[in-house]
Amino acid sequence: MTGRRIRSGGPPWRTTAPGRRCRRPFCCSTTATTVAEARGSAWLARPAGLDDVALFGGVIIYLTALLALEWRAVRRARPAPVVALVALVVGAVAVGGLPATISLALLALICVALVLGGMRSGDPLRRQVRQTALEEQVAAEHDQSEWRRRNL
Repeated sequence: MTGRRIRSGGPPWRTTAPGRRCRRPFCCSTTATTVAEARGSAWLARPAGLDDVALFGGVIIYLTALLALEWRAVRRARPAPVVALVALVVGAVAVGGLPATISLALLALICVALVLGGMRSGDPLRRQVRQTALEEQVAAEHDQSEWRRRNL
């Protein structure tokens, strides 16, 4: 149905001559591009095709490549991307009949959970790196102040 323009509002038998508009607002002057827009619920429309596969497929391919690269480099896989990958596959199957907006919200929710899970699981390592960097900085400043005290 997409691509075919239909008139929205007003009865279908009421038309005006080309170039003239009705006096009633939004009667014959506005056109819609889909039947869903004519009914006023465009956000609930589900286009035909493999839209969920395309929506979730890009993130699934990205996570699969990330896990493959990580496995090849260090021979281990972090649990957060694995759980997110499983959740994405299950989510892609589960949202088949749901509106596109809900599918997108589920995808965003899974991606945000992946980022938060990755941040949470990597927090002890980041804290250790920060502590080591701070200790090195303090040691370097101490060495510089000792050099200044002796030579200046």
